[in-house]
Amino acid sequence: MLSTETFVSEGYRAVQNYLPIFVQNISRTIMTFE
Repeated sequence: MLSTETFVSEGYRAVQNYLPIFVQNISRTIMTFE
């Protein structure tokens, strides 16, 4: 069982890694629809 602190810090690091890619994909999709 993971402690909450470990879970949060792991999740935060994952978000930092994937959020820019996610945002790029969304903005590219929006540009396509305009």
